[in-house]
Amino acid sequence: GPSTAGVDNGKAKEETHSNSFQVIQTIS
Repeated sequence: GPSTAGVDNGKAKEETHSNSFQVIQTIS
């Protein structure tokens, strides 16, 4: 989801993992 100023660390990590997965899928 979209990043927000009040995002907690756990959510930030979740977003990072999701983005990395999407990049991998795109490259494949």
